Amino acid sequence: MAFEEERERWLGMMEGRNREIDALHRDIEGYYNEYAASITDKNKEIDRLRKMLGMSPLYKQKPAKVLKLIQGGKS
Repeated sequence: MAFEEERERWLGMMEGRNREIDALHRDIEGYYNEYAASITDKNKEIDRLRKMLGMSPLYKQKPAKVLKLIQGGKS
């Protein structure tokens, strides 16, 4: 009888831990989605400003050129 009670107690603890882990996972996923949306918005703003200045969007340029631009070099 004590074994069954201990088993039930342990299973209850594990279920609680699983719920906590699931909640943390949802929080992390939400933060990630918020961060990704923020980056997307910033990239759209950068491309809009580059277009206003007569420059091509970053996504149309070669990676080495983009890195140079980010580091402050001339295009």
